Parts: sequence; C-alpha cells; structure tokens
Amino acid sequence: LLSIGNEVDVFKLKKESLIKKIPVNISDNDNNNLFHLILRDDLKKTEHATLNFFKYLILNNTNPDQPNFENRSPLHFAAMNQYTIIIKYLFDWALCSLLYVG
Repeated sequence: LLSIGNEVDVFKLKKESLIKKIPVNISDNDNNNLFHLILRDDLKKTEHATLNFFKYLILNNTNPDQPNFENRSPLHFAAMNQYTIIIKYLFDWALCSLLYVG
C-alpha cells in the first residue's frame, strides 16, 4: 500500500486498501506515512493531483503532522522541495485544526 502512494492515485489506493484490508493511515518502520513517502521524492504528478490525494488521506485519518524517526513532518519535506501549494495547504490545515480544537 505504501508503494501505491507514490502514484498519487486515489482510486487505486482505495481499491488496494479495501482488498487487502489495510488502512491508508499506516506507517513504515521509520514512521513515515504516505505523506512523507510522496513528498520525499520529486513529485511525478502535479502538486494539484497530489493535493487531492492529501485531502483523501486526511479524510481517512492519516496525520499530515506526524514526525518520522528523524523528527521530520511532511511539511519539512514539502519545504525542502519547495512545493508551495502543498505547504500552503498544510499550513491551512494546521490553522483549521487549531481553531477547531480551541
């Protein structure tokens, strides 16, 4: 399931998740979730396609603020690769989360 994330294909991810009964909010041994794995490498898809994939992950309880074993969150990877649309989305998500809790 983690390898499917790099394809940024929501339909394929849903299908594999249902067939294999694996939740999309899984992490690997280094505590990287799908957000980390997608942002770690150069995006093969557009930032907009990736953003739609991110929205699906958030709706399915994948934490976009989860640190990995190096204490890096997906935002760190987005910033390192200068994915401005994704950075803005992650900041907006964090702000909304704070306002909702507070």
